[in-house]
Amino acid sequence: MLAEDALVVEVLGSGAAAPGAPEPGPPEVLRGIRHRAVVLGFTGAGARTRWLSHEQISGGVRAAVHAPRDGLHVVGRVRPWEHRPSG
Repeated sequence: MLAEDALVVEVLGSGAAAPGAPEPGPPEVLRGIRHRAVVLGFTGAGARTRWLSHEQISGGVRAAVHAPRDGLHVVGRVRPWEHRPSG
């Protein structure tokens, strides 16, 4: 059961932003509930990128929780897709 004013925060991996992936949104069961989807990306420049640190992830999710709007929030970056780290 969720409180009437509950906020559901869904944390997703970078694959949620892959080319051709559907736009992240609330599952049908959460329609009408405040929902924020947080996509975890990567950081760095050009071909020298890395996955986010624990601190960057937690800070980005915390920022999404306190953001003034619902919807999609990206931590780091997810474009260009071919620049994402391989490991």
